[in-house]
Order: sequence, then C-alpha cells, then structure tokens
Amino acid sequence: MDIDGTCPASNENSLMLRPSEWDRFDVEVKVYDALDLVKQAADTIHDLQRWKETIEPQALSLIQSVQQERARWQVERSALMAEISECRLTITATRTALRTALSDREALARRCQDAGAAAAASEQRASAAEALLAFLYKTFALELTETPSKGPVGRPFAHPAAAWISPE
Repeated sequence: MDIDGTCPASNENSLMLRPSEWDRFDVEVKVYDALDLVKQAADTIHDLQRWKETIEPQALSLIQSVQQERARWQVERSALMAEISECRLTITATRTALRTALSDREALARRCQDAGAAAAASEQRASAAEALLAFLYKTFALELTETPSKGPVGRPFAHPAAAWISPE
C-alpha cells in the first residue's frame, strides 16, 4: 500500500512509497530500503548512546579537571597580581626614597662645598692672622728689647692665650 493510499499491483518487495512531498524531487523509496535506513539509523543511535555512555563520564571528568585547573589558575593569578601590586608599591616607595636620598645628597654636597669654602676661608684668615702676628711679634719684640718695662705692654706674650705662639 502506498502512503498516498493507492496500492500498486507489484509484489511487496518492490512496494514503492511516493509521499506527496517527495513528488517535486521525483524520489521513489522502497519500503524495505526505508526500513533498512530506519534500522541503520536506530543502530547508529544505539551506537551513539553507547559511545555517549562511554565518553560522557570522561568528558565530565575532563570538564571538572579543567574547572579545577581554572580555579587553581585563578588563585595563582590572584596571588601574582597581589605580588605585582606589592612590587609596584615597593618600587614607588623605593623611587621616593631614592629621590629623597638624592635630594639629601645634593644638600650634603652643598653643605660640604660650603664647609670646604668656610675651611679655606678660615685657613686664609688663620694664615693672615699668623702673618700679622709674626709681624707684630717682630715689631714688638724689637721694641721690647730696646725698652724693657715691667707692665703689661712690656710683656705682650704673658697672656695664657699667647703661650702657643713661638717667637721664631
């Protein structure tokens, strides 16, 4: 019997199905061929279900391991991000400390130069004072030897602060 409702006069093995929607493609399907295709499809579905039963636990296990790995990766990533943040803070603090140290170094260098200049000026003043003192000593020593006196003018180096000056 046809799906259309007509019955061909040929035997069952060659029974042809011609659904109305297939008319436009001019496709003829034999019933046993169609049943074979259905059986093959059922076998394929059954094989796929067995394959699914075999593969599904493996796939779920793989998905679970990927999720666990992702969670571990996220933890490691978070730890690394925290460490990077700490390093950035340390770098910022180090830069600030270096700027401060450089500023302090420049200030100390200026103070050192100022101290060197002051020392040189003191040395110059001391040298001038020594020259003046030597001149005065020579001048007063000549006068003292010519006119000895008993007062403080006669003893210019009797003061304790002048004890370190040698007459030579």
